[in-house]
Amino acid sequence: MKLKLGIKKSLAIFSGKKQRILSRLEGITYSLFFNPNHFFDKIQKKLWQEYEGIVVQQKFYWQQLSRSNNIKFGDKNTRYFHQRANGRRKRNKITALKNDSGECIDNVEKLKRWGVDFFKILYSMDSNYNLFPLSGCFPKLVSWDYADISKGVSQEEVKAAIFDMRS
Repeated sequence: MKLKLGIKKSLAIFSGKKQRILSRLEGITYSLFFNPNHFFDKIQKKLWQEYEGIVVQQKFYWQQLSRSNNIKFGDKNTRYFHQRANGRRKRNKITALKNDSGECIDNVEKLKRWGVDFFKILYSMDSNYNLFPLSGCFPKLVSWDYADISKGVSQEEVKAAIFDMRS
């Protein structure tokens, strides 16, 4: 009961804030349509940022709420958690694969044999697979390039790189 009241209250807070911001944005947009104003333009940008922040908060709120059962009950060996694990196992199970000729293999024994054969061929010495398809396309490094790569990075370089990045 307490959790349900908290959910309703949180939903009301999010929807109330969003509605107020959208109302203000509607008014500002209407005003800007008839009379362009730099001040209103700044306020409009700030309100959109605030609105996006509320949407992100709401998203995180729902993510946390969806995991509240896991946090509240822990990973006990209960029927609920057992069903969730089995459902996840069923979703992640591979039941069929297509071979090189496009034929669908759904027999478990054939799948096992095909998988083993595939990796035997892949890792054999006489494999037709090219190790790196772009080999030879890049220029070779010379000795001074290796020296540049192996030298350390100074604190000034790190600071300059970080301050050059956008927020």
